[in-house]
Amino acid sequence: MTLINVAGRRAERLRAYQAAAQAVRAANKTIKNMEDEEIAAPLVQAASTGKWSTKVLSSIKDQQTALRVLSHGELAQASEQLENVWRFLPDLGLARAVPFSKTISKETVETQLREKGLDPKISKFVFGARSKKLPGIDTGLQTATNTCKDNWEAIIRRDSQLSLALAVTGFNAAVSGSQPSTQPEISETLSKEILENVRKVLGTEGPAGAANTAEWGLLQISKELSTKAIPAAAQLFRSEYPDAKTAAAAVKISSHLRELLWLSATLKLISWKCAWPQSGEAAALVKAASFPLAKKETATPRVTVAAIAKNTCGSGKEVEVLAIVEKVEIRHETKNKPVTTFTLREPGKQDLVVATVPGFKADVTGAVAGTAVLLTGSCKAGAAGKPGTLQVTRESIMKQRDVSFTDYLKAETYRVYSAVPHALCIQSSWITGVDGPLNPFRYGVTAQGR
Repeated sequence: MTLINVAGRRAERLRAYQAAAQAVRAANKTIKNMEDEEIAAPLVQAASTGKWSTKVLSSIKDQQTALRVLSHGELAQASEQLENVWRFLPDLGLARAVPFSKTISKETVETQLREKGLDPKISKFVFGARSKKLPGIDTGLQTATNTCKDNWEAIIRRDSQLSLALAVTGFNAAVSGSQPSTQPEISETLSKEILENVRKVLGTEGPAGAANTAEWGLLQISKELSTKAIPAAAQLFRSEYPDAKTAAAAVKISSHLRELLWLSATLKLISWKCAWPQSGEAAALVKAASFPLAKKETATPRVTVAAIAKNTCGSGKEVEVLAIVEKVEIRHETKNKPVTTFTLREPGKQDLVVATVPGFKADVTGAVAGTAVLLTGSCKAGAAGKPGTLQVTRESIMKQRDVSFTDYLKAETYRVYSAVPHALCIQSSWITGVDGPLNPFRYGVTAQGR
């Protein structure tokens, strides 16, 4: 099955999710069209746990299928209370307009409900809306929404792992197959263009328009992966990199692949946030769209392997180095404290240096023996004439979430998919075989805490 076919199926599924959620997004119209504003206003106010629940209340009665599709079928096991909410929704909306006292008896409530022609069985929801001791409709809907959110994130996590596996499979097949006579020209700015379109549409058309833009972006990514990025990566792959130019090209195309896979997961998350009225999710996304697309990048000085080893780059200074991984060693200082040590070689030369990654098994990033890597870290001067080393750093994803729209999305997507596990500042070229770019999937670390 080609990546384009897989993308087509995903697009169809996204359309189904969005179509199923149309009733939820149409809730405000339902409220505005109610003839009796005295009834409508308390209904809005009663959904005190969040305005999102009002939207659900106004449409859920006839949209059980929609909710179950959105939650990947697991909402079919919703509680009896929610089933009753669906059944008695119209009466419940009217009942909430009745000024019941907190101390009134259940029997009195039922009597008043009967007098108004409402079903007395909804009395427990009336009490629940006014008492912290009873669950009520809003708590039930909040629970259902949290379940829906967890299910959606699990879907995106699994789908993103599948995307990575398919991309690596395609890369391995392309390397072993016949190569095109010319190298495909990749779209280096595609990710920025897609994110900028989503950001603009969030500001002009809101979440509904952004969901459609996200779907369009997914198709563009699939085309880029299957027709350009993967074939280009296969062409640039070398079992040995003779010089810095070929090593740098291999790292660059591999970084492009990882960025596309990350963006694919991000667009799926955006689509979910825009389609499902979880409390604050869509509003937070719209707010983040007011941030600049990306923060201003400060170029990190690039140094040679020899400069680090000879202690000439300055102790504590943050630098980046392009190198070939000669060897990877992982040891445990304590039971749960691994330390990864990379032995690095200057491309085309014999100069060697050691880079350390304390706290992580860094081969999960795909940086294994034979790969070209671009590492960012702090220079550590060697004591008593010993060679200097590099300590690899991590990206501060959570701290930078409010700096730009892209940084916000990195933080949001981190729990479902991360371009580089543990946010380590390691970019490695793709390599054929099992041990390499598929390592995040093999070791179950494609997302934070996964």
